[in-house]
Amino acid sequence: MNRGQIRTEFSQRAPDSPATTTQMDLWSQRGANHIARLLKLFPTSGNINILASTGSYDLISSFSLFLKLNLTGGVFYYDGDYEPLKIVNRAWLDQNATGWKNADEDEPVMCFKEGNYLYLYPTPATAKTNGLQVYYFSKPTQMTGDSSDPFNGRGDLDDLHEAIVLYMVWKTKQSVGVSDQAEVAKNEFYGFLRESDLWIAEDEGVVNEIFRPYHLNRS
Repeated sequence: MNRGQIRTEFSQRAPDSPATTTQMDLWSQRGANHIARLLKLFPTSGNINILASTGSYDLISSFSLFLKLNLTGGVFYYDGDYEPLKIVNRAWLDQNATGWKNADEDEPVMCFKEGNYLYLYPTPATAKTNGLQVYYFSKPTQMTGDSSDPFNGRGDLDDLHEAIVLYMVWKTKQSVGVSDQAEVAKNEFYGFLRESDLWIAEDEGVVNEIFRPYHLNRS
């Protein structure tokens, strides 16, 4: 497959698909996002300004391309230096920090993510510019037709273009109600990703971890 041309390749694989160009672009974008999420392709980081008496922050509003937290990188709070926050969940706090919802405002030591939001505990008492440093994985290139080159023009990821097409074939089979063929296409998609994870891991010198972090030292 040539770089780009995702829509053309899909049309050749599924010539009877009723999908419009808008639908094809939507599927290709969702496929690229899903691949980037599972293979953890685009690690980066950014800062959030802390507001006094505000314990929750919208990650999507803060980072337009936010895809998922990078738990290996973590979340850091600035207190003279950037110090790592312990990443927990609401259930952990309920069990281990009784009364945390009504705790006094103070310097945050923990955080958890629910939906689009990152929550700090305790709620910070003072405002701080760039008070949080968040490591996360970003979405890939917006797909707008054959002119789009998936995965941010990364030549080393060209082979993953095939996975986007397989995802689109899976979705078009679902859309026309051909469940058995959709299941086959779904298995082909995930099978391709597992194989891809192995060569990505080999390229990074790490093996035996399916859907492992990829290029963690790149932004």
